[in-house]
Amino acid sequence: MSRCLRAFMTGLRLPLAVALAALALSGGYATCLADEVVLVANAKPAAVVVLPDESIPSQELAAQELIYHVLKATGARLPLHRESAVPADAKHRVYVGPCEASKTARIDAQELPPSAYVVKASGTSLFLV
Repeated sequence: MSRCLRAFMTGLRLPLAVALAALALSGGYATCLADEVVLVANAKPAAVVVLPDESIPSQELAAQELIYHVLKATGARLPLHRESAVPADAKHRVYVGPCEASKTARIDAQELPPSAYVVKASGTSLFLV
């Protein structure tokens, strides 16, 4: 099996951001993104989910839904951190919502039209903004 997470979540009702993340990381639809964004390796969490320091309820719900569905699909629970408290050794990260790291990745949520979103892999990070 490839080191990329093969998420087979067909038939589950997922929030759009989670469904897009699963689609982007699914071996059936795409090869590994950027360097690689590894969520789970050997049934253990390989990534952390990161929320902005000042998140809104919909971002918090999206992060919890992502964690839940990865847990159901793989048995591994991804840890959740605020951006200012991400462990320095966290190599793989999934950012949910606009934050300082998304600005560094050249994602400007202010420029998006209403109800628009960006799914972008950059290095070993995945951005769901």
